[in-house]
Amino acid sequence: MPIIAHELVAATAKSMAETLYEELAKDNFFYKNNPDQKKFVKMMYPILIEQARTTLAGMLGGGFPEALKEQIHDALVKDSTLPRRRNAGVHMQNFKIMNGAK
Repeated sequence: MPIIAHELVAATAKSMAETLYEELAKDNFFYKNNPDQKKFVKMMYPILIEQARTTLAGMLGGGFPEALKEQIHDALVKDSTLPRRRNAGVHMQNFKIMNGAK
């Protein structure tokens, strides 16, 4: 199922998934069962789409440069016009997280 989100929202979710992987991969058991960061990001970023939207919206009230806030605002407005799908869910079925289950 394709992910429906503005490119800034999707890029933010992917960045969040990369950061999550880097933290989890510090655990040898996790890394042993999940050595492929690209696969992890592909599986996780759809689950993080809503969190990315929330994070970007929160940045609008922070001390960020106005140009960045305008870019984020524009992206969130455009994103809000896109049809919503449940981006998360089945993406986790085939992915081993922490317990190494298949």
